[in-house]
Amino acid sequence: MDLKFPKNKVLIQIINKRAAEHLFYVCLLAAPLWLAWISFDYIFAKDLVLNFLPIRIGGAVFSFLIIYFLKKEFFPLWFLQSLMFLYYNVGIGYMLIVVDKDVLDVYFQGYAMVMIVMFFILILNYIELIIFTVMAALTFMAIVIFNPADTVFIFGHGGYVFLTILLVMIAIGVLRYKGVLRDASLTARINEAEEIQELNISLETSVKEKETLLKEIHHRVKNNLQIISSILSLQNTYVKDQGTKDVLRESINRIRSMSVIHETLYKSNNFATINFSDYLLGLTEDIISTYKSNPNLKLEVISDLSDLKLDIRQAIPCGLIVNEIITNAVKYAFENVSHGEIYLRINYDHENVYFEIGDNGSGLPTDFNIEEAESLGLQLVHTLVEQLEGGLTIEIKKGTLFKIVFPLTGDVLDKVDV
Repeated sequence: MDLKFPKNKVLIQIINKRAAEHLFYVCLLAAPLWLAWISFDYIFAKDLVLNFLPIRIGGAVFSFLIIYFLKKEFFPLWFLQSLMFLYYNVGIGYMLIVVDKDVLDVYFQGYAMVMIVMFFILILNYIELIIFTVMAALTFMAIVIFNPADTVFIFGHGGYVFLTILLVMIAIGVLRYKGVLRDASLTARINEAEEIQELNISLETSVKEKETLLKEIHHRVKNNLQIISSILSLQNTYVKDQGTKDVLRESINRIRSMSVIHETLYKSNNFATINFSDYLLGLTEDIISTYKSNPNLKLEVISDLSDLKLDIRQAIPCGLIVNEIITNAVKYAFENVSHGEIYLRINYDHENVYFEIGDNGSGLPTDFNIEEAESLGLQLVHTLVEQLEGGLTIEIKKGTLFKIVFPLTGDVLDKVDV
């Protein structure tokens, strides 16, 4: 028979805990029963009462000792159970050897009855099943060998019934052990599920706390940027020099492009990434309305934008790049024309983002080199592209087209579905 011994420590702990509880209560009940069975000896073996009395009293005392050892954990559980099995089998075996043959079947019945109780209550583990079976078999062999009655008489007066009950109880013990395993396995799974649930609740609480913290951070950063923007705007009202006014206004717009990112993250449920395509269109419209000085100029935004989400480490540099290029185009590329076009294109694959910003305006000089540009805005574009670890090429043909390629970060790459 395949007992499938447990290897899971949790299962072993559960079975041992249950077995320890059963042993405690059996010993608590056995102590008075050992003494109560003195009357049984008096009725069926009156001449042997004094011989059996030390065994009966010893059984009661021994039961209390096992309870004491069990509570103090002086010995392992299997050892205490083995001691109880040994005392019981040796004591009852001795009685069955010396008792008169006329009451042999009565004592066999008592032996079998207590054995049934032990199998049903105490034997929960395969070790106890093996130990008790071996002890019971050796005890029966000792009875057959040392009892004065012949073997046929012993079998006919309780021995056969005892062996039958023993074999049945072994089979039941195996089935019961498997049932205990199933119960223990179910208990272990329930405990594991409860632990996982508690862990999930703890993680969920932690995530909510971190989300609240991130939301508050974005809110405060946004407010701080708006305060700086307001200070610069207030300062701009006191400045008389037009060049200084332009510089301050450009700085305000740069701050605003960063503030909008934090505001978008603050209002969204995702504090890690921003839908950059939506942000780009909104930012472009704001720049056009801010810097378009010719009321007769009609600017059309032509866009081809993939649904790209960027984390804040890439979104802010990209936002500043857009701010500089679109601002420069609106201010300088469409002089003396009534209609202009601004081009926005974003695409990506598993590795890179391909970002194009352009216009059909007057264009930059053919010998333009961004690394040698005197414009602070274009120098900033070059620096920000380097910050993105990307590359920049400029096409000057029927306007100006900035082509930027930069790698997706790992965090965003995990969320990209190409």
